[in-house]
Amino acid sequence: MQKLVSSRAAKIALKVTLETIAFIAASYLAFYLRFDGHILKSNQALWLDCLPLIIVVRLGCTWAFTRYRIAWRRVSMTDLAYVCAASTSGSIVLWLAVRAVHGAQPRGVLLLDWFLTMNFQVALRVAVRVMVVGHNAWHLRRLVHGAPGKRVLVVGAGYTGYRAVRGMKEDPTAGLHPVGFLDDDPAKHNTRIQGVPVLGPISRLAEMVRRHHVEQVVVAIPALPPARLREIVSMDEETPAHLTIMPSLPQTLSGKTATRLIRSIRVEDLLERTPVSVNMEGIAAYLTGERVLVTGAGGSIGSELCRQIICLNPASLIILGQGENSIFWTEHELRSEHNFHAIPVIADIKDRVKLEAVYQQYRPTVVFHAAAHKHVPLMEQNPEEAIKNNVFGTRNLAELSIEYGVKRFVMISTDKAVNPTSVMGTTKRVAEMVVQSLAQRIEALRNGDREGAMLQLNSIHAEHPITRFAAVRFGNVLGSRGSVVPTMQRQIEKGGPVTVTHAEMVRFFMTIPEAVLLVIQAGSMSHNGEVFVLDMGKPVKIMDLARNLIRLSGFTPDKDIPIKITGIRPGEKLYEEVLTAEEGTNITSHEKIFVARSSSIDHAALHLALERLELLAQRGNAAAIRETLHDIVPTYTPKASPPTGMRGVTTLVASS
Repeated sequence: MQKLVSSRAAKIALKVTLETIAFIAASYLAFYLRFDGHILKSNQALWLDCLPLIIVVRLGCTWAFTRYRIAWRRVSMTDLAYVCAASTSGSIVLWLAVRAVHGAQPRGVLLLDWFLTMNFQVALRVAVRVMVVGHNAWHLRRLVHGAPGKRVLVVGAGYTGYRAVRGMKEDPTAGLHPVGFLDDDPAKHNTRIQGVPVLGPISRLAEMVRRHHVEQVVVAIPALPPARLREIVSMDEETPAHLTIMPSLPQTLSGKTATRLIRSIRVEDLLERTPVSVNMEGIAAYLTGERVLVTGAGGSIGSELCRQIICLNPASLIILGQGENSIFWTEHELRSEHNFHAIPVIADIKDRVKLEAVYQQYRPTVVFHAAAHKHVPLMEQNPEEAIKNNVFGTRNLAELSIEYGVKRFVMISTDKAVNPTSVMGTTKRVAEMVVQSLAQRIEALRNGDREGAMLQLNSIHAEHPITRFAAVRFGNVLGSRGSVVPTMQRQIEKGGPVTVTHAEMVRFFMTIPEAVLLVIQAGSMSHNGEVFVLDMGKPVKIMDLARNLIRLSGFTPDKDIPIKITGIRPGEKLYEEVLTAEEGTNITSHEKIFVARSSSIDHAALHLALERLELLAQRGNAAAIRETLHDIVPTYTPKASPPTGMRGVTTLVASS
């Protein structure tokens, strides 16, 4: 620390010395120019008398405006504006002071002194920056045993591109040497930015990569449409250059240098998605100061829920999961990276006794239920486990939430619950029905229908239940464990083949953070067992996803990495839907969240069916389990019927 302070003091001392010399030179030159080189002895005496005052006033004003905290090697136009303001204010103070002390004064000298001082101060800073940039360029040319750094072509000659090139020049250790820009604006062609030529339109990317021996391409266009980015990825596929991207300006406000922000293009960059925004005040209002329980907290969705919830200042966070390793790492991350001490609990949601002990000890007031068995083919082989976990685990949590006065209960569901063809999807639909049934009975109790409300609800003793239930239904999330993207990435690392079950298979995709953000927002809207549906954007063909992943990994599809069609697995559909034909949607206050129109549930029939299902799950009778699931969810069809073309794809916009 002492060394750092002494280094800063030395730099300030050097700056003060250089500026003092500049002030002396400017003031003398002002007299010299004003009197055409013939300075009378009286004027020389006046200059000498005023010199201490000039130095003190100039240094004082410069300190007041800059504090000498501006790094001259990175000086900007804003910094130079402060310097000009310091010079101008100094001249005003000097004019008043000299007039008060010496009376009459040569005004032309003061004007020249102001002009020269301002220019000398600006010149000092610019000169240092030019020398630093020149040294960096010299250093850059000698990287890699005298060879230039990695030759870079920048796509986009706007402000983001300018920042990227400036960062490359100011950070020689990054080893990036910009050779040119590409931009579709004809007015920029044949011009230079930061000394780097604009070589032509983006369509000439492959040509320019070959001509200038480019090793890396940086896309530096903010808000570039995903379709256009996919075109650039396809162009780059014909070249050996590595394709990267420079974040837009709002993303660069992190204190990092521009070159450190350049990253590889990710698959989510290629999806047709618009940015997600939420009402943070509304979210904070229902989570701040609350005791929040997250089940499945070690999973992809559950752990991201934890990360976002702690930003809203809950009183406590209980992270519950069955896998000790995943809970350990979630708790470790929250503590070490976010300085938040969560309460880790290892528990199985099928174990009602253990869950009740958790509720008794920690008294959660908000519950996010993300724990579930989600792997479709595995649940086809083990339907009894899907029943125990997804259906009865959810029922345990929901009923205990009523009994212990939880304010809000939000269940994470899936688009596979709609017209399901899999055991997993059907169990999630049954879980939705369990939640909706409880919500409708609570509403009946609020309306005075106690007999109907408490029908087959003997285990719940709350006289005035307050729990508001909701389920949130969405599709695939990029990067979640066991999802298609990590699986394909592992296949690419091994040299292929990349497996796709069907050439026409499509899915809806979201990133984990945006899905979780919308889940938390939907939780603030919960009231009476609503099933919220997230706008997943446009469906993505899995074949296109595979090809894009191969390209982003630096390979050519079907040439370097083969793609193999393996056939639809048990329980899979060619397409996923977000609504049943009976539901439809109503809009909410958020443009990306819709609510499915719910129908009344026969609580007695559901209860009897669940009793039978529980018995069958204990016996492991797979055939009878599927038959009972069909009784509860008549749209459950174990075998999918392929749609004609893309007519089977249901989009939110059309549904709403």
